[in-house]
Amino acid sequence: MVKKKSKKKPENLDDWDGFFTECLDESDRGTVIVDAAFLDEHLRELIEAFLIDKPKEVELLLGNDRPLGSFGARTRAAYCLGLLKKKNSMT
Repeated sequence: MVKKKSKKKPENLDDWDGFFTECLDESDRGTVIVDAAFLDEHLRELIEAFLIDKPKEVELLLGNDRPLGSFGARTRAAYCLGLLKKKNSMT
C-alpha cells in the first residue's frame, strides 16, 4: 500500500506551547477537556493530510455530525488506515 505524503507543514511549535500553557492554568477537569480537544484537532489534521485536496468533500466526512466527526470515529479510522498503532502490551 502506498501512503500519500502529507500536504501540511510540520506542526507549529507554538501550538504545543499554547497547549501546555493553557493546561497549567486549568483545573484537573479543565485540563482533560483541553487535552481531548487538542488531540481531537490533531487527529483530524492527521487524517485530513491523507485525504484528497477537496475541502468540501473532506468536510462531509470529518465535519460535526458526519461519519468521522467524533473523536472515537477518527481514532478508529486512523488506526484502520495505519496512521496509528495499538500500544504494545508489556506483559
